[in-house]
Amino acid sequence: MRSKFKTLIFLALALALVLPAFAQSVKFSVSPAKLKPGEKGVLKATLTIADPEKKQNYDPAYGEDDYFNLVPDGNYPNLKFGKTQYPAPTQKTEGIWEYHKSVTLSKPFTLDKNAKPGKVDLKATMTYGLCHKTSGFCDPPKDVSGKAILLTTKQLQSPRKTPKPRRSPLRQSLKREPTNPSAAKSGITCFWHFWAALY
Repeated sequence: MRSKFKTLIFLALALALVLPAFAQSVKFSVSPAKLKPGEKGVLKATLTIADPEKKQNYDPAYGEDDYFNLVPDGNYPNLKFGKTQYPAPTQKTEGIWEYHKSVTLSKPFTLDKNAKPGKVDLKATMTYGLCHKTSGFCDPPKDVSGKAILLTTKQLQSPRKTPKPRRSPLRQSLKREPTNPSAAKSGITCFWHFWAALY
């Protein structure tokens, strides 16, 4: 009895050490981390598949799959999200996309033009369900929640141009009418002839 009990304890400890090594992990991020009003960004969730005997399947015929998806949690009125984007697969089997080792889902969004500067804790949930590569049996879908930080900055205004000073109409007319040297010389000659005739 004691030997069996020790064997069970040993197996339990072995499982406790092995299972964390095959634990899957999900990392959330935003790219770029800083946005100005009106700019576009991408919310990302990267699933790392630690178990080498498992894979993530996706059927592109379904579009956004409820069992393999990325969904924002909460209400974000200043962010307009698009559809989930799926990357190219590691391999294809009869139309099914297969991902090995890791896969990143992307969710594009646009920051509202009237968004104020500040920090946004962007919470999201990634749903996935791994399948065994050999047997084909799949695990129940699992939800993993996390968050990424988005910083919204101020929209830079273009510098105003300084208007040029306007010239007076009289000054403009004087500048536009060029002086005729020959006409000025003729006028002076006539003036002297006039005074000579008087004397």
